[in-house]
Amino acid sequence: MAADARRSTLGLTLLCFAFLFAPRLAIGVNLGTVAVAALLVAARRDLVAALRSPDLRFGTVAVLAVIAYQLVVARAYQNDPSYVVRIFVSLPIYLTFGFLFARVLRGRLTDPSDAELTWQVARIALWATVANAIVVLLQAAFPAFKGATESLLMQGISNIDYASHPFSARGFAAAGGAALSVMLAVAVWIAAAMTLVGRLTATQGVAAMATLTLANVFVGRTGLIAAIVAFAAYVVAQLWIGLRRRGRSRRSAVLLLVLLVALPPVVLPYIALDSEALLWAFEWLGTSGDGFGQSSSTEDLRGMLFLPTSATHLLTGVGFFEGSSLQYERTDSGYLKSIFAFGLPLAALIYLSIAALWTRVMARHHQLVLLLAPILLLLFFAEVKEPFLYQNYVGRFVFLVIGVSFAMRVPQAVSQRGAYAPAAWRTLDA
Repeated sequence: MAADARRSTLGLTLLCFAFLFAPRLAIGVNLGTVAVAALLVAARRDLVAALRSPDLRFGTVAVLAVIAYQLVVARAYQNDPSYVVRIFVSLPIYLTFGFLFARVLRGRLTDPSDAELTWQVARIALWATVANAIVVLLQAAFPAFKGATESLLMQGISNIDYASHPFSARGFAAAGGAALSVMLAVAVWIAAAMTLVGRLTATQGVAAMATLTLANVFVGRTGLIAAIVAFAAYVVAQLWIGLRRRGRSRRSAVLLLVLLVALPPVVLPYIALDSEALLWAFEWLGTSGDGFGQSSSTEDLRGMLFLPTSATHLLTGVGFFEGSSLQYERTDSGYLKSIFAFGLPLAALIYLSIAALWTRVMARHHQLVLLLAPILLLLFFAEVKEPFLYQNYVGRFVFLVIGVSFAMRVPQAVSQRGAYAPAAWRTLDA
C-alpha cells in the first residue's frame, strides 16, 4: 500500500510539473498539453461532474464574454486580439484541470476535507517547482548538463537563448525570466507556510526554500527579491514563535538566529557562483553603481508606465495587449496591459474576481489564510511589472487553485469499490 501511495503521489507530481511548466520538447510536443490530455483520460468518469459544475460553467461563459469583448474592441481599433484570445481560451482548461486534479487527489487522501485537499495541492506544486529548481542549479553548475537538457527543449520561443547564455537557466520550463522567478518565489512561501504549520519539518522547509532562492539567482531578479523577502518573513516568524515559548523552542529559536548570522560568512566562500550571474542578480543592491533598488529592468519598466491619454480608451480599452498598436507604445506592466486590452472597469473586474475566488478558498480554514494571502499580495504587487495572475506558470497555479475550489463545491461520488479515485487512474497506477 505504501509503495502504491508513493507511486500515485509521484504520478500526480509529474502531472502537475508538466501542467505548470509546460515543457516544450524539440520534437514539437508540449508536455503541458499532454498532461491535460492524460488527466482527461484518467479522470474521464469525473468529466460529467465537471460539466455539471455551476462554477465551471459560469467561469467558462465569463471568459468567453471577455474574449468576445476583446475581439470587438480590437477590431474597432485595428489591433491584434490573438494574444488575449490565446491566454483566455486556456483559462477554462486550467480550471477544468484543477477540478479533475482535485477529484483524483481527494480519492488518495485519508482526510478528504477541503482544507487538507488545498494543502496537498500546494505540497505537490511545491515539490514540482523544487524539482525544476534543482534542474536549474544543475544547469548552472554543469554546462554539459545544460547543453544536454537544452537539446531536448524547443529553442527560439523566448527572448533569451538559454542554450548559449552564460548563466541564465530555465530547467525544463518552457521559458525562464520573471515568470519562472515569481513561480519559484511563490513556492518559497508555500514551503515557509507548510513549515510554520508543521506540515514540513524545519529541515525540509529550509532546504526547499534555500534551493528555490538560490535557483532564482540564475532565473530572474523579480522573483529573487520576492523569495528573499519570503524567506526572511519565515525566519522572523519562527524567531517570534520560538522566543514566545519556553524551554526547547526558545533555545531552538536562539540557535536559528546564531546560525543565520554565523553560517553565511563561513559557507558562502566555498560555494562557486558565477560572478557575472551574481552581479546581474544583485544589481538592485547597487552592484552596478546605479544605487540601491536600481537595475536595467527597473529603468525599462519606468518607461512603460503610462495610462491611456483618452478617457474613452481608459474606459473601453483599445484591444491592445502585446505586439504593436496604432494608438500606444507597448508596455510590460500587467495592469496596464489589461487596461489597454479591456479598459479600466473590465480589467478591475477581472482582478477583483480572481481575488474573490482565492478569498473564498481562504475562508474554508484559517490556516489557508497563512498559505494563500501572502501569495495573492505578492502577485498583485508583481503585476505592476508583468502579467502574472492569469498568464504563464503563476497564472496556471492561480487557476489550478480556483479549479480545485470548484471541485470542493461538488459532492464527491463514491464508487462501488468504496474509493474516491476514478477507476481509470487506479488502472494507470497498477
